Amino acid sequence: MWEHENVKDQWSFIQAVQQTVIAEFYARKSVTFEENKQTFVVDTETRKIPDLQTEPYVSYWNPLPFVYIAEDIESGQEVFCEIFTKDHGWIQAPLATGKKVIDEVENDDDDM
Repeated sequence: MWEHENVKDQWSFIQAVQQTVIAEFYARKSVTFEENKQTFVVDTETRKIPDLQTEPYVSYWNPLPFVYIAEDIESGQEVFCEIFTKDHGWIQAPLATGKKVIDEVENDDDDM
């Protein structure tokens, strides 16, 4: 019994370490986007992001901790995104903006 519990604890520890490494990797990224003639800074540093207020008839998935993509429940089509920003919290933005933010975060090798 103890061996199984130790493995579980080790697994939990490994997951926690992985999540920390991922969060620190994202935290080094500096990404901005413009929406309604205003520039926003994506909050890549926050580890405990507040809950997102969801829209009816939409499901959400998050490719990154600070970006959610909304899909229409009936059609399954991606319709918009929600991006967590440093000064304004969650900002609803067009799908293209969200995909651009995701691409900048995942493919920016300047910090390496």
